[in-house]
Amino acid sequence: MDTKLLYKDRLWEAVAAHPGYNLGRRELAALIRFLATASRLVPKEADVLHLASSTGREVPSIVGAMPGIRNYFLTDIVPEVAEQSCEKMRRSFPQTVFGAIAVDVEIPGNISRLRRHLPGPALIALTGNGAIFSNHQMDNNILQAMGTDDLFLLTLEESNRLMFKSYLIAPVFELLSQRGYPVTGKNVRIWYDQEAAELHMACRGEDLLVSYKPTAEQLHRRMFGAGFAEVAVEYYGHLHMLAGLYRKR
Repeated sequence: MDTKLLYKDRLWEAVAAHPGYNLGRRELAALIRFLATASRLVPKEADVLHLASSTGREVPSIVGAMPGIRNYFLTDIVPEVAEQSCEKMRRSFPQTVFGAIAVDVEIPGNISRLRRHLPGPALIALTGNGAIFSNHQMDNNILQAMGTDDLFLLTLEESNRLMFKSYLIAPVFELLSQRGYPVTGKNVRIWYDQEAAELHMACRGEDLLVSYKPTAEQLHRRMFGAGFAEVAVEYYGHLHMLAGLYRKR
């Protein structure tokens, strides 16, 4: 679905605040744990290019764990969302230079163009966004943008028997209904494609949402096959989350 619909009438905020949506809380908890490892491996004065950073929820954790970050660029397909997030971060972390960029990171070449504006070693981050990472073109988009000293930070939910619960809530149905017809718990179909490692939500025969949720082994095969080398990878079983730091192989 059109990503811009996420922000209509604060629909995404309603999803994130819903008590039944525990995916967001688990994503953030896993990121915070992984940053204890990643912060020792990322160059102290790295520049950050945060892909699809949305409301910037994860930014304070990343900057807090890596206080030497010089430049931090937040990207989103909606200009107002990127700028609003940026303004909040500027007030909270005046020692870091924040920039807001309105861009569709799924379009080939866009990440490479953004990376060329960063002067030093870069940390490219894609956190808790299985929907964007279900697009396998992202592998090459990110890899082609990376220099030899750059790192890629990724967090994802792994496949698990409870993964449907965060999606079968009223705010998600309301968000998906922005396609133009009502989506409810009675007419939506949700399933997991084990071979593709994808969760699907569909209505009236149309895919409304696809999110990549691999096992640790599936993620390892995908990243190695795409040309990445693992710097550090951690699995948090109690959170059903995967986190990895990669370099270009």
